[in-house]
Amino acid sequence: MFPGQFFSAGLDLIYKITKLDAELSLDRIKSSFEEAVRQSSSDLRLHPGSSQETLGSILATFAVQMKSSVNILRDFCRLDLHFAQNPEFRRKVALQSVREGLIVSAFKYLITFGKEVVKDPNYDSITWLLLSKLYFDIEMTTVEFMVRFYLHFKCLCQDYPCIYYAVW
Repeated sequence: MFPGQFFSAGLDLIYKITKLDAELSLDRIKSSFEEAVRQSSSDLRLHPGSSQETLGSILATFAVQMKSSVNILRDFCRLDLHFAQNPEFRRKVALQSVREGLIVSAFKYLITFGKEVVKDPNYDSITWLLLSKLYFDIEMTTVEFMVRFYLHFKCLCQDYPCIYYAVW
C-alpha cells in the first residue's frame, strides 16, 4: 500500500462500519416493533378501549428509535472528524447508510411485516385492525417526518448550509 491508499482504505472501512451500524439499528427497530405489536395485541384483548393509546405508543417507539439510529449515524459525519470532511464519504453515508440502509429498509420491513401478520394464525383481527390504523398513521405523519429528517441529515452532510434546519 502506498501512503495515499491508506486514506481511501480507511474511508472504506469507516463506511462499512456505518453500513453495519445501520443494519444493527434496523434489526433493533424490527425486534422492538414486533414485540410492541405482540404486546399491544394482547393488551387490546384485555382492554379493548385502549387502542388509541396503544397506537400512539407503538408509533412513538418507532419514531424515537428511527431518530436515535439516524443520530448515531450522524456522528460519523461530524466536521471535527478528519475523514468526515470528505464530501464523497458524507454523500455515501447519507444516501446508502441512512436513506437506503435504515429509513427505506425500515418502511419496507413494515410492509413485509404487515403482510406476514395477515397470514400468521397467532394474530387475530384486532391486531390486523390495529396495524391498519397504525400504518395509516405512519403514512400520514411519520413518512413525512422521516423524509424531512433525512433531508436534514443530507444537508448536514453537504458542503452548503442546511435549509431544512427549521424541521428541528
